[in-house]
Amino acid sequence: MKRTISLTGGATAFLWIASATSFAQISFDPASTLATGQRPDAVAFGDFDLDGDQDLAVTTGPQGGNLDAVEIYANNGSGTYAFSFSVLIGNGGPGALVARDFDADGETDLAVALHNSNAVMMLINNGGAGFSTTTTGVGVDPRAIGAGDVDGDGDMDVVTSNRDSNSVSVLLNNGAGGMSLAGTTSVGVDLRGVAVADFSGDGLADVAVSSHDTREVAVLLSTGGGGLGAPTMLSVGAGRRSEGLAAADLNGDGLIDIAAASSLNNDSWASVFTNTGGGFSGPTHFAFLGVDADSMVAADFDLDGDADLATANQDSNSVSILENNGSGSFGSPTVVATGTRPGGMAAGDIDGDGDADLGTANRDGNDVSLLRNPGDGVAWSNYCQTSPNSAGAGAIMDASGSNSIASNSFTVMASGGIPNGSGMFFYGANQTNVPLGDGRLCISAQQFRLGPATSADGAGNNSRPVDFTQGNPGSGAGQILGGSDWNFQYWYRDVMAGGSGFNFSDGLQVSFIP
Repeated sequence: MKRTISLTGGATAFLWIASATSFAQISFDPASTLATGQRPDAVAFGDFDLDGDQDLAVTTGPQGGNLDAVEIYANNGSGTYAFSFSVLIGNGGPGALVARDFDADGETDLAVALHNSNAVMMLINNGGAGFSTTTTGVGVDPRAIGAGDVDGDGDMDVVTSNRDSNSVSVLLNNGAGGMSLAGTTSVGVDLRGVAVADFSGDGLADVAVSSHDTREVAVLLSTGGGGLGAPTMLSVGAGRRSEGLAAADLNGDGLIDIAAASSLNNDSWASVFTNTGGGFSGPTHFAFLGVDADSMVAADFDLDGDADLATANQDSNSVSILENNGSGSFGSPTVVATGTRPGGMAAGDIDGDGDADLGTANRDGNDVSLLRNPGDGVAWSNYCQTSPNSAGAGAIMDASGSNSIASNSFTVMASGGIPNGSGMFFYGANQTNVPLGDGRLCISAQQFRLGPATSADGAGNNSRPVDFTQGNPGSGAGQILGGSDWNFQYWYRDVMAGGSGFNFSDGLQVSFIP
């Protein structure tokens, strides 16, 4: 949170803002509903029709002719979906799926776990004109699926957790999306979630799998060539049963950690294992405030640079989102209602505004819930200092809207200035902290004005929209582009202070995305 500290020395009180990242409670709009075929099991987002937005794939039960299917829904560019076509796949029992570019042609493909036929079906994108399919056998009842470069040859391999054979299968990619079974490793009892990531830091994708009935998470390191080493078993804790898994650097140390969705007396928890570089510590448990956790995803929902966590709660018909404080600890959850019995869940940018949204497959509702992130996650932080002025403690910078260039809805704001007084916003690429006038300059080197000076309101508040499409900063050295960081500050007149006649706010650092 933004932290305000008051320092008193002699007769002078000095207010400053600590250099700490500013966080807001993660919020999502109420879920919208997309009707699907029967018993949807899982969802995945990807640009399947090659038009630049995130389409939706859903695995469903029997259709006409008693055939299972993968249903594809096309995005109209603003997050509204319409049914496009189905890939009928017999009675294989399609469940979990993962979207990746498996044949390295720049198009998004799919891998689908077929739990009735003990196989994985590859759906290779034919340039946005449908999919070609191949099927490869794995262990018995594959329930979760992941992708990563297990053998280190530069393409995406596939891993499944097989519930009824208590095993993990590795399928190696031939570079064109063709899969061959490298091996199946026995581990655990009643396997559920799987996560594929480089836990050891050797450049090879390793595997973590949740063992529901032994209340553990197994970590199997890649040995190269598609093989997996002996599992390291991590206890989730007495009474807890592990379900979905997510892998991400949760504490910012460059190592990939593991989070398991776990249930204890039906309540949902995030059980976090921290990667120490030579193993894992933990778990530490954080309440999701839901009932019967299922799938889990990790994504930066509030755009602050760290990975947050979300889980689908089957028996409370909800999704819970936990905000990361930057060091791998999580606060109270945001809970959003979904359809009936959400299971498979995925994150993707539904509406193209640059932040991560969510979708859940609601098995008993025959629909998908789409949860839009409104884009008010905080992607900016205060730094430097403010100084007292004739009206009070000093001016403080903030912002509203989205940090996405494409959305063009970003506004800088200052509060605590001089009521009805004149002020001006400016920005630059470099930070400093030096005395100037009655305050401190927080931006060094080349600076760019955001238009002419304007008057604050009667409370000393001022604001200015930043138009990315025209004028300054629309071109030249001051152009603001996605992937860049810029610093903003507010200069204002203060003749009543009896000093230099002008003052400054603190600084605001903003990370922009395309």
